[in-house]
Amino acid sequence: MDALLLSAGYGKRMRPITYHIPKPLLPVINRKLIDINIEKLKNQGVKKILINLFYQADKLALHLEKIPRVRYTIEKNLTGTGGVLNNFSSILKKDFIYHSGDVISDMELGKLINFHIKKGAIATLALIKNPETNFVKIKNYRIVDITSRSHRNYYTFSGIAVLSPAIFSYLPTKERFSLVEVLLAAIQKGNVVCGMPTDLTWYNINTPLTYWKIHRDILTGKKSFFKNKIEDSIYISDSSRVRTNKITGFVSIGDDCFIDKDVELHNSIILPGTELKQGSFHNRIIANNINIPVC
Repeated sequence: MDALLLSAGYGKRMRPITYHIPKPLLPVINRKLIDINIEKLKNQGVKKILINLFYQADKLALHLEKIPRVRYTIEKNLTGTGGVLNNFSSILKKDFIYHSGDVISDMELGKLINFHIKKGAIATLALIKNPETNFVKIKNYRIVDITSRSHRNYYTFSGIAVLSPAIFSYLPTKERFSLVEVLLAAIQKGNVVCGMPTDLTWYNINTPLTYWKIHRDILTGKKSFFKNKIEDSIYISDSSRVRTNKITGFVSIGDDCFIDKDVELHNSIILPGTELKQGSFHNRIIANNINIPVC
């Protein structure tokens, strides 16, 4: 099975970080977000990964050219979560994985694929419970509505789905549109669109707080997404120079950083290339000219 990994967005809610680093290239401890998802897809049997690029596409393309079994396209205009399907409709001839590039999870794709096949669905969404974003209503595993207002008994779309190529029949005749528009059009025509409730460990890396939280959970041992499990609450890249011994809580120091002896760090993320000569940083995301408090 092939996969479509969405990687074109601006990352507006992650600004000012994403002015300098496109979100797919943001490090999560010592791994880039896009690399984590590419490895996950390959390890679960995906043969070819198709990726759409737009914002800072040159940086992403340069990175992806080194990775086998990956094919990308650069959008001239941002096409949205549904419009991206137009870029690959001539390639995707069989059922395929649809995966948001913002998401890190422990989803077992095999379970989702088997559920999709068993239900004979045109689309199957992995669903979770997430406060304030439960917009998907299901009945007997069939999605009957997707609303714009959260309801307690509804579900959140995780950003991970299996789609059948028949879904391309429901793409509207415009350049930019959402996946929700496509799914609702398919439902209105009587197609089976399913939702599979799950209890995923799930992070949507769309705000500085969420980015900080996944570091906290991995570094403190609550969660693990890596084969090379992080075993300490303090991660320092081998290419960085750190002179201070005032590091407490959980701290991640990225590549090519310099941290001088008078710097104090606590529960903070230091992005690649950062130089700190003095200061006390608690519950922060730090880079040169960036200082974001998260709680």
